[in-house]
Amino acid sequence: MAVIFLYAKATLVQAAQFGDFTYDTNFGEAIITGYTGVGGEVTIPESINGQSVTEIDVGAFAGQGSITALTLPSALLFIRAEAFEYCTGLSNVTIPGGVLEVGEYAFAGCSNLSEVTFESGVSLLLEAAFFGCALERVVLPATIDFIDPGVFADNVQLRDIYFLGDAPMLDSNALGVAGTAYYFTDATGFASQSWTYAPGYSIATVDLGELDRAKAWLLSSHLDYADFLQYPERAPQPVALSYAFNTAPYKPLDFYPALSSDGLYFEIRYYANQDGVSYQPRASGDLLDWSTEGVVIEAMDSDGYRTASVLFAGGTLFFDIQVTVLP
Repeated sequence: MAVIFLYAKATLVQAAQFGDFTYDTNFGEAIITGYTGVGGEVTIPESINGQSVTEIDVGAFAGQGSITALTLPSALLFIRAEAFEYCTGLSNVTIPGGVLEVGEYAFAGCSNLSEVTFESGVSLLLEAAFFGCALERVVLPATIDFIDPGVFADNVQLRDIYFLGDAPMLDSNALGVAGTAYYFTDATGFASQSWTYAPGYSIATVDLGELDRAKAWLLSSHLDYADFLQYPERAPQPVALSYAFNTAPYKPLDFYPALSSDGLYFEIRYYANQDGVSYQPRASGDLLDWSTEGVVIEAMDSDGYRTASVLFAGGTLFFDIQVTVLP
């Protein structure tokens, strides 16, 4: 008679750790499964051991109320359900353009989340993804294809939704209590003055005319002053000029040429690094005949500024910058 002994060994399986993050891997890509840090400003790594971080798993950061700032990796593809639910200290977040979907309740209950930036490329917002946040205005890129039920529901201060492209498919209560949807003339799928975006759900609409660089910049960089698009007469100067000089649109532009330290030249320092803008400093003695002769322009510095100068030979001198902003 043979006696066979079977032995069982209990093994404790722990998730792999990388800094403050637990993670798993799948087909050569990293998935963040949890967070063990103390909060504050949190940057999720671009890669772990050479594997790009492409996914935030279900509930990975849920309930982490001590997180105040969040930077997501550029290669991210999926933010799964409840990934950041009840991160109550979080005030703003940028969703990278590679994200294919923001999952159900992904940021729900983030009660201090007042600003969300969607980079171009984001396509799907699933059910109640931003339920119960503190959003006031939202800008949706042209790449958004579908918005599930209740995505922006229970954002009690939400007023304005801006669409940079055609109307996506929207389900019931997708826009919550937002009062106005803004769109641009070339967009399709919207209705004038009032738009029924889902059975039983409608919203007032405003056509903002043609979409151009300056308008897109205002919506991405100075959303609090987006009403200048509807009421341009309230702006200190055209939005296009604010864009050209990368200056807050509520601040009047002032260019006072400064006399150089040796008292021989007038100088103007100006921002000169916006796409689609040409800048031409020029001088005149009578405001009628302008010339670039004698105007010297220094190379652009690391902040995107140039300095132009012109010799002051006495008499009357006018010195300005001719700016052209392409659509």
